[in-house]
Amino acid sequence: MRTLRLAKAAAQAEALRLREMARRQARCAAIACVALFFFAAFLVAGHVAIGMALVPMVTRLQAVLIVGGGDLLIALLLALIALLSKPGALEREATELGQRMRREIHDAMTVPSMLGSAARLVGVERLLKLVLALIRGRAAGRKES
Repeated sequence: MRTLRLAKAAAQAEALRLREMARRQARCAAIACVALFFFAAFLVAGHVAIGMALVPMVTRLQAVLIVGGGDLLIALLLALIALLSKPGALEREATELGQRMRREIHDAMTVPSMLGSAARLVGVERLLKLVLALIRGRAAGRKES
């Protein structure tokens, strides 16, 4: 019964971790979409305004290259912000809880606990007969060797 509770707790922790991870990724995607919108608006208006302001000081080609370099710098900055998103405290805690529950399930899967479960399933007398038959079979195999 304890193993079943541990498995249920591990499944709940994993579900919580996945929900939190999905929320974080959704926030990152929303931020990226907003960033792209502002980036596009900036490109349209900014290119015209900056290009017009630079033309009296530099050639048209130099003005285009300057504006393009600024665009690239902004795009790299926004991409870096999206990439640096880290899991929140709740997501980290749920991951740790899930790992702990899986370790406890693994530890609970001992021979005595499995024998107890098997005894409840097939009956104590039948289980004892099976165990004795296995022991006799191993003992007979050792004597022949």
